[in-house]
Amino acid sequence: MSKNKSGFQSRSGMVINCFNRDNPINETFQHNNPNALTGFLTWTSFSFLGAINFQIEIIQITSLNVSVGISNTNNIKQLGYQIILGIEEAFVNLGVKAAMSEVIIAVPVLPKKTFLLTYLGFILSQSDAINLIQSRDLTTSPGELIYKIAESAADPLYSKNFHLPVWVSNTFTKQYKQLKYSKIQIFHKQNLDFNLKSFIQFEQQNQIFNQNGIYRILIDQQTKQINFLIQIACYQGLNRMIKFVNCQKCDKSQTFSIKHSCDNPNKLLLCKLDLFVVTEAIQELVIIIENFNFQIKQILYNSFVEEVILIQYY
Repeated sequence: MSKNKSGFQSRSGMVINCFNRDNPINETFQHNNPNALTGFLTWTSFSFLGAINFQIEIIQITSLNVSVGISNTNNIKQLGYQIILGIEEAFVNLGVKAAMSEVIIAVPVLPKKTFLLTYLGFILSQSDAINLIQSRDLTTSPGELIYKIAESAADPLYSKNFHLPVWVSNTFTKQYKQLKYSKIQIFHKQNLDFNLKSFIQFEQQNQIFNQNGIYRILIDQQTKQINFLIQIACYQGLNRMIKFVNCQKCDKSQTFSIKHSCDNPNKLLLCKLDLFVVTEAIQELVIIIENFNFQIKQILYNSFVEEVILIQYY
């Protein structure tokens, strides 16, 4: 699996730069936005020696990875490209077109979107060169964009190609919002077993976290309610606060805090938390445990990447 520098990321999408691949092969890349499940790619550089017949395309996108496949790499010496990923409303992909001769294609105009045409492959003999001209017409047929791919007048031999027409959204309506609490239950009980330790249990996936570290959780978009059980062991002389945040940018009434005074080493603090999903999407949570402190945060991809604290023990 390859790791490459991301050019940008937001709710609209993210770019993975894959520059200057010598002798390119099929590759899989990690990406950070779990809801970026659609996309396309565009070239940045290309060189070959001899006859070629190939096509490059995205073959799979998951919440963690994107895979790129090349159908035939014979005589391809170098290839650079960018992968553009986005949420569902970011792109309207019109499908790969095989143009074995000059093409004139009409597509419906989509409002608040920009038209983009990207090449994905060529069929060329050893003596051929790529010499194509694109044109676009929005006036001949109202409501349609007519695009044409033709050979240059200086080179009458048409370059057989595979290309992808895409509409790219200029605006976005979907907003990713913070999880909300439906119930917070807090209990104290006596600890008769001195070996009991603090832990955070994510009940939907039956995961328990009790060691220092940073843990990422992805929750599928069918899940509507999220439940945590948190057990906090008491350490003599330690005084802590536990804070529950229901709204990051609201007044203080949306934040609930209690003091946890450890005057008795046998005392356990138990928190049962029920949260509900506001925005239907894959939810991303991060749990950070550091000695006697912890946080549970939600990652939101809107105009910028935002980390929202849901609960903090400090």
